[in-house]
Formats: sequence, structure tokens, C-alpha cells
Amino acid sequence: MSRLQVSAAARPGCAGFSLVESLLALTLLMTAMTGLMQAQAGALISSRIALQQQEAALLLRDLLGRWQLNRDAASTYLSALQAPLEAVAAADPCLTAACAPEPRASADVAALAESLRQRLPQPRWLLEPCLDHPGHCLLVAWGGTEASSGPDGACLDAAGQRHASARCLVVVLP
Repeated sequence: MSRLQVSAAARPGCAGFSLVESLLALTLLMTAMTGLMQAQAGALISSRIALQQQEAALLLRDLLGRWQLNRDAASTYLSALQAPLEAVAAADPCLTAACAPEPRASADVAALAESLRQRLPQPRWLLEPCLDHPGHCLLVAWGGTEASSGPDGACLDAAGQRHASARCLVVVLP
């Protein structure tokens, strides 16, 4: 008798794993792996949403800084922001020559529109009176969100309902 046969015969019931045990272990492993993959996918989606939120905030902060430097053209900024984002031209004549305050304001809004189109999916903006501040609020929404600002500054969909997946920012303009 070979040595392997002797050792298996000496320990009955310890011959290895059965097919059922192996399949059960494989099922548990696959369930755990599926859970990990779902967690990873959720983390990637959350990361992408956070990146979009950060990019929108930085672009709007840049516009506010430009507005502060060009206060004489406040009415030009407001009128340029009243046009739909899709209608704002991307040309910036102020890149190659000095500009007066009004053309500079139009160029700033055009630069914002172009940056939003490049960095966010389906961006939109809406200029409306602020509900809790004097002046105007600029709402920037993206990712298919059709939104307007709510009473507490939160984003609502076009029907006025709170939208769980709404992606937007509300900025109080100077």
C-alpha cells in the first residue's frame, strides 16, 4: 500500500472537501466580491459627483472674483447671465487686446459658459431673484437636472419637488 492510501485510511472522514462544501465556499466568496464591487462603484460615483461640485464652485468663485474687479459692468454681467448658457458665445476678444468694462464682463460670462460646457455634463444656469437675500442668485445645474432654487437655497426640480439626485449650486451675486 502506498503511503497516501495508508494516511487516508488511518483518518476516515478527513479525505478532503466535498463538492457541496466547495460550491458553498465559492458562493460565499462571490457574494463578498459582489458587495465589494458595488461599494467600489458607489465610491466612484460619489467621487465624480464631488469633483463636479468642486469644479462648479471654483468656476463660480472665479466669476465672482472677476465681477468684484469689474464692478462698473454689473448690469452687463446680469444681462449676459440672463441668456441661456447654450446661447452664450465662447469668443473672448479681450484675450488679445485691452477691453472696456462692458466687453470684459461679456467675455467673463462667455469664459464661464465655455468652462461649464467643457467640465460638466449638460450644464444649465438660471438667474433669478434671491429668496432670502437682496439681489440676484445664479443657479448652475448639471447632469440633466432641471432645477430652480427653493426657499432654503436647496435645488428643486422644474415641478418644485426636492430632487434627490439634483446636482446644482446656488451663488449670491454681488
